[in-house]
Amino acid sequence: MTCAKCQSNHHGWWDLPGGHLQEGESPDDGLRREVKEETGLSVTKAKQRDVRILKLGKETKPVIFYDAEAEGKVSCSDEHNGYLWADDPGELEKLDLGVFKAVLLPATGTLIPGPK
Repeated sequence: MTCAKCQSNHHGWWDLPGGHLQEGESPDDGLRREVKEETGLSVTKAKQRDVRILKLGKETKPVIFYDAEAEGKVSCSDEHNGYLWADDPGELEKLDLGVFKAVLLPATGTLIPGPK
């Protein structure tokens, strides 16, 4: 799933659920918390896909990417103005994914469909 951020400096940029780890939080726990906060979905299965050092705004930091399955009803947080299930790599190619495009598209063979 890809969510659109509402922030004016990212207008039109499609984003992935995610964020910063809290003090003492493991990356896996952070993934579950951020996905729940930003999408309303509960992660049921997750596997690290990649770790990259990316420039995000004025900061350069490590970013962990996961392949994950989740369940529930989508309810985007106020950080986002909508969502899109991208079940086909061709759909992702049409979206402005910013710095995430280089990570998502080369490794994408099949994408996990959204919840039924």
